[in-house]
Amino acid sequence: MMTTPSDSAESYEQSNLTRSQLLFWAGQRLQPEAPLYNMVGLYTISSKVEPAHLERAFQTLVNSSDALRTTIEERAGAPYLKVVPWLDCAMEYVDCSRAADAERELVVWVEGRRRILFDMTKRLFDCALLKISDEKFACYINNHQIIGDAWAGYLIHQRLSELYALSLEGRLEEKAALPPFRAYVEYEREVRRSARYRKAEAYWKDKLREPLEPVSLYGSEPPTQTVRGARTPCRLDAGRVRRLRTLAQREGVFVGTPDLSLFIIFATLLFVYLHLVSVTSRLSLGVMHHNRVTKAFAETIGMFMEVLPLRIEIEEGDTFMTLTRKVAAEALESFKNVQYTTGNPIRHKSYQATLNYINAPLSTFNGAEVEAEWIHTGYQNEILDLNVRQFNPRGDWILEFDFDCDLFTADEQLGAVEHFLRILDALLDDINCPVNRPGMLLSETQRQRLRALENEACLDFARG
Repeated sequence: MMTTPSDSAESYEQSNLTRSQLLFWAGQRLQPEAPLYNMVGLYTISSKVEPAHLERAFQTLVNSSDALRTTIEERAGAPYLKVVPWLDCAMEYVDCSRAADAERELVVWVEGRRRILFDMTKRLFDCALLKISDEKFACYINNHQIIGDAWAGYLIHQRLSELYALSLEGRLEEKAALPPFRAYVEYEREVRRSARYRKAEAYWKDKLREPLEPVSLYGSEPPTQTVRGARTPCRLDAGRVRRLRTLAQREGVFVGTPDLSLFIIFATLLFVYLHLVSVTSRLSLGVMHHNRVTKAFAETIGMFMEVLPLRIEIEEGDTFMTLTRKVAAEALESFKNVQYTTGNPIRHKSYQATLNYINAPLSTFNGAEVEAEWIHTGYQNEILDLNVRQFNPRGDWILEFDFDCDLFTADEQLGAVEHFLRILDALLDDINCPVNRPGMLLSETQRQRLRALENEACLDFARG
């Protein structure tokens, strides 16, 4: 989800940021008034939460995480990570339950808070606890992506729950033993000096040498880069989820793990959608790779995520099955070369849309069920981002379509989601169906009208 200028080796060497962090810093510099990289999470907890204990738990979490205590300062024009020894993280408490409509009050509060602009020289997170009722609370946590990715948000929630339980028991200490993000920063610097990195660098420079053709959606002019966005969520029904899980286990579709197989299916669907609404055959998706290559990194709060471009050419005669195999082969090859950060420069795009598949169902919070919502800030870099994730412990799935709202009207956004779902249903009905099958984007009512018109035309022809 990064549209920034290409980072130079010189900038990297002058800074102590990781390459991904350097891209986020540069992107924020280009759009200083846009909260492009705010990672806003709202965790609704079906239980009473004690504000004082939650605040103590969050302070211990911050004391224990170097990523959360990170600030950014500039030295001779280059960004520099500085981990401060202490950050006060007083947690604001908001009682929405006094309002006539507590749920609406919560929405209004989040709407006004989500677009906060972080001062990078100070703390890069924001937090609050909101009371909805005596037995329902919402924990609001927003961090700049330069200090934490989506998986970090999952870890923050998990660790906060553990520390909150300790506080209730009177066993909370000022600091807990958490793996430091600094270890990854040092690891990345070491990797850059390796033959493996040079191989990955050569792979991506060759792979991305040829520019992409602009995507013209629904016959419109090729889009001009904007940053205004809007989210249209879509919860998948249990029937579709069940059929997707079954399909992911099918011979010829299954690749490595169920999650990798599902990721490849959703990438295939997004490729087909872009192809059908743009009549473009050479396409590229930026897919999020968690990049947590060790067990310790998987437990570390911080910014690890990389965006890998997947490039596919859809050919005449391709079916969902043949395209799925193409996407699988492309993904596996890209994962071998994850060490190099590509970026997505405005004048030489690496990808046209993004896909983020996350299977990190939240655990309960101190034994209570939690529903997690990612809040869109109204700003984004790409014309279309698709997030696929589980949002509660029951394993329910949600698709979040983030549209450039200067290119898609509200009605067009809803129509695009319907088109995507029709492609999904076509794949579930017959994976050997040609991806260019006429009428795939039409509703059943539209198909009936089309058949009626065709029959009427045939009758008119027969009458002479």
